[in-house]
Amino acid sequence: MPEIDVRSQHTVALAALLEGHVALKGAEAGALLGAVAGPLVALARGTGAPAQDSVLVGAAYGAAGGTALSALLGLGKIATLDRSGLEDRVYRLCHNESQRRVDTFSVAGGALGAAAAYALVKAGGSGGSACPVKPSSDVPLRVAVAGGAAVGSALGVLAHMATRPGGMGGPNKMLDEFKSWAK
Repeated sequence: MPEIDVRSQHTVALAALLEGHVALKGAEAGALLGAVAGPLVALARGTGAPAQDSVLVGAAYGAAGGTALSALLGLGKIATLDRSGLEDRVYRLCHNESQRRVDTFSVAGGALGAAAAYALVKAGGSGGSACPVKPSSDVPLRVAVAGGAAVGSALGVLAHMATRPGGMGGPNKMLDEFKSWAK
């Protein structure tokens, strides 16, 4: 999220910026959970699907579900904020170097993941010795690309966490905020 002058923005624009941020965080969390859960579900169902397929499909559906759930929760929270509350939250998001960095890593990772998945699917065939991570032809192109974007986004967040400079803070207070709001 770029640095902006929040006082010059319309209230609807501030709400949209905050909602976009919340949805992105939901997609990132859902992608990570889906990438882990996908292979476990495939194993439990005994589908025999290749691991790369279940990771891509799980990440795609996890990101979609995480986006939807977080967007709904975000709308509920935003509805409780007044103008100054919106300004405060958007200002903190826009002026937090670590938050801007993780967003950049997430979006860049998502773009690279989508491009890689597209290229692998279009290369034809299913995994094998030439490229062991190539999705099988059982995974539709749109799901493979969405899954690639989701995995790339999650890996981008992990890359940010692994490489962030020492001066940047640790995990944000999102979970504490959610716990206080859920009470």
